[in-house]
Formats: sequence, structure tokens, C-alpha cells
Amino acid sequence: MLSVPIERDGRTFAPLKLADFKVYPEAVEALQVSRQAGFLNIVVTNQPDVASGKITQSEVEMMHDVLRATLAIDDVEVSFDASGSDARRRKPNPGMLLDSAEKWQVSLEASFVIGDRWVDMEAAQRAGCRAVFVDRKYANDPRPNDFDYVASDILTAVLWCVAQESV
Repeated sequence: MLSVPIERDGRTFAPLKLADFKVYPEAVEALQVSRQAGFLNIVVTNQPDVASGKITQSEVEMMHDVLRATLAIDDVEVSFDASGSDARRRKPNPGMLLDSAEKWQVSLEASFVIGDRWVDMEAAQRAGCRAVFVDRKYANDPRPNDFDYVASDILTAVLWCVAQESV
């Protein structure tokens, strides 16, 4: 959602090397706007490639260090569980959101989840958060069915969330 995926065979995948890790340009401004509006910025990410041995946990953590150095991020929650796992913390299950809410003492009902995959929207719904879908037009990924707002990029999504707080 914050990083540019790698495209192979018409599908999108997380980068497997730090050298391929790039942040969407609008993400910098989006997270600054979010922080200035008083929101916490918590990344909640599935990283199943660690379980499958495609990438090491330390390589993923270096990518997260880049995110922290580049963006106004307060925390990163990670599930390293394998694809297809029904682990509590693996999206679409809401475990990472529930854990973050407890850790940071925030209301899930007052929170927004911004994501670009159906699993993000499903996790948001299961946790009781408002769901904002960033439609990046991924050709071979299932489109979510249920969300509160759709945006073309993360900055537009954040601006919508900020506007909801003033309604």
C-alpha cells in the first residue's frame, strides 16, 4: 500500500530485495497530512514470503526501517504467517488491528484502515474500523466488495479520512 509492488505475469507482489523497495511518492505527503490531523499512522502488513523462504525477516525489517525513516509512521505490525494461514494476526483476520488498538489505546470504531487489497478491507470490517480502498487497478487481484470509500491514491484516501473527522 505504501510501497510500489513488483509486477510479474500480470500479478503484483511485494519486493523481495531492499534494492527493489520503493515508496509511492504521494505516501510521504499523505502520512504527514495524517499526522498533522492528529492521527496515528500504523502499518499493518502480511509478509508471507518470509514463511515461504523467499525473503528473510531481517530483509523485511530493513524495508520497514526505510518506511520509518521516510514516512511519518508510529508503528509497524507484521504477520509473517504463510499465505493461506488462518492465523489470528494474518489479514483478513483482525488480530494486528486489535493488538494495535490495545497497545495504542485507540478506538477501532473511530479508526480508518487504508489499503489496496481485499484482505485490508475485510480486516477493517472485522475489526469495526472504517475501510478506505485505494484502487490501484491490480488486474489479477480480487476487488473488495465492502468499503466506506474508494480513492485512487493514498493522499486522496487520507484527505477523505481527515474530512470525516470534521463532519
